[in-house]
Amino acid sequence: MLRDSLRFLRGAAETSVTLVVVGKKARDFYRRRPSPSSRRCSGSSTGSPIRIAQELANGLIEDYLAEEVDEVHLMYNEFRSVAVQRPVRHQLLPIEATGGTEGGEGPQEEYLYEPGPRRSWPPCSRAT
Repeated sequence: MLRDSLRFLRGAAETSVTLVVVGKKARDFYRRRPSPSSRRCSGSSTGSPIRIAQELANGLIEDYLAEEVDEVHLMYNEFRSVAVQRPVRHQLLPIEATGGTEGGEGPQEEYLYEPGPRRSWPPCSRAT
């Protein structure tokens, strides 16, 4: 995954890249190597994973909305088995439209999000 991230950075050499890494291995890897990034931030790997993800996401969204960054990409290892992990890169921002209309104008797709049915907890009723 780290080699693929280096390839991505080298491919974007003509643009300014901000690299945000999470975890000791990635932090140490990029400390030892010169990279074409203009600024490097190291995300902390301490604390709850949900909290770390929320802090990173909120910061990246703020940077995108303030037009400090044009794109946000996420890179990670996809676990297939203990012996096989596949590096994956997804562009998170801007969100790319899927599908399309013939005229190329207007909304590409419409999404409707609704909450699921409300369930009582515990799922089994108590015998009295």
